[in-house]
Amino acid sequence: MGNIRCIDGEPVVYKGYLWFIKGYQHPPDKIIAFPRYNLINSSHVTSVLQVVDQLYYWDCLKIEVPVIKLDEIMLYKPGLDNFIEYIVDTIVDMIGIDREDCVVSGSTLLGRRRDLDIVVYGFSEEYISNIEKLLRERVFERIRYDQLYYEYLSKHVKDTDLYTYMYIKKDTILHFLFNNVHVNLRFNRFSRGVHGCVDPVYKREFFIGEIHVLKPIFKYVIPSKYLIRWYDRVLYLESYREIYSELPVGRYYVEGFIEHRRDGEYIVPDHGRLIYLS
Repeated sequence: MGNIRCIDGEPVVYKGYLWFIKGYQHPPDKIIAFPRYNLINSSHVTSVLQVVDQLYYWDCLKIEVPVIKLDEIMLYKPGLDNFIEYIVDTIVDMIGIDREDCVVSGSTLLGRRRDLDIVVYGFSEEYISNIEKLLRERVFERIRYDQLYYEYLSKHVKDTDLYTYMYIKKDTILHFLFNNVHVNLRFNRFSRGVHGCVDPVYKREFFIGEIHVLKPIFKYVIPSKYLIRWYDRVLYLESYREIYSELPVGRYYVEGFIEHRRDGEYIVPDHGRLIYLS
């Protein structure tokens, strides 16, 4: 298996497919993961049910998810070309990240150079301070409008409208340019996943409504978390989607789920939509 951390965004191989792990808590002896690419012909998996016969219902999260057996997978670490290796090593060194605490993810693993996704295990506020300093010094360049526009069209059309996406990401520090490479950083709040139910969902229901994001609790990490108001109730918004990191305060229309957990109620937009209102 190699040193698999069982954490969101980590790439693994199972039955000839490249899968990406989702979340940080998993059923015993299994991993929640989504198949993305056929490693035989590098084709994109358009539906999970192309690869798995049926989904697994995990009562802990009250959802059906694709799972793979932990003892049948291996960490996917292909040899990257020298330029990409140089870019990754230089970036993580400047930010202060241990190279052992990150992995390349996304389509770069298939030799494509559209953008570079770097998944980091664990998080430190020092990383953000260093990124902001490198942006001020123009070592890292701010992402351009046309690149954000392409990112929106290729990944996020179903998640929100263009205005909302540009509003959320106009001041992003998790997307930037280095040596003319579009880099996406994905910080995990935790450095390792767990096998077991540590944050159970007691009830999960559909949610449609307007919320007010009051302040971020975890803004630059996965899962991101925000304190929100819905009518006269104070709840949380939580997301594993990179698109919903760095949300500015304000009013939003949300389609998704509401989850009842030990420490409160959580609005989760990950399988729905989020639109900025004001």
